[in-house]
Amino acid sequence: MNACPPTRGFGTPSIIREAQEALEAYGVPLCPVTITQRAAMAHSLIDGQSVFEYEPTGKAAKEIGKLWKWIKANG
Repeated sequence: MNACPPTRGFGTPSIIREAQEALEAYGVPLCPVTITQRAAMAHSLIDGQSVFEYEPTGKAAKEIGKLWKWIKANG
């Protein structure tokens, strides 16, 4: 799932859980890694960069890194 709202320290936001449950009910396979809507994503696109170039140690880069690892292991 992409452009998810960030967590506020209370676990997964309900809108994400509800979407995941609905998709699972239809048998849609889901990647366990969610991508959060982060400012670094928008800023990096403006400059034509990846989040790894814009903010290599930031949260957005860590999320994309987790996604890539999952894709390599499961793709």
